[in-house]
Amino acid sequence: MRGGLSRLKSFRQEMKLSQKDFANSIGLNLSTYNNYETGAREPNSDFWIAISQKYNVSIDFLLGLSDKRYSNTDKKVTDENDTQEKLLLKNYASLNQEGRERLCNYSDDLVSSGRYTKNNKPDFCADA
Repeated sequence: MRGGLSRLKSFRQEMKLSQKDFANSIGLNLSTYNNYETGAREPNSDFWIAISQKYNVSIDFLLGLSDKRYSNTDKKVTDENDTQEKLLLKNYASLNQEGRERLCNYSDDLVSSGRYTKNNKPDFCADA
């Protein structure tokens, strides 16, 4: 389980969320989440499912069993959105490290402004 716990912490940090904010986002209190992240307690399957559904990330990735981060099998997107996502991923893959960082920063700025998010409510980009 150690691989999953280190992946869990890294994933949370990539989302730029504190333990408290991450815990709240999946309906846990801070102490329970902290026990899971530090390995003091073993998370149950509902914990992994909650993260997977909330952040559209594969459980296998979180557990360190796969490097495939996102599972498209449960993802319901239109053909247009799928095409747009593929284009974004293709463009991202063609950038050097500096370009990737700039793209992520730009994406974060768009989302955090709230102007370009669904219903104009700030949200975060899980795909960054």
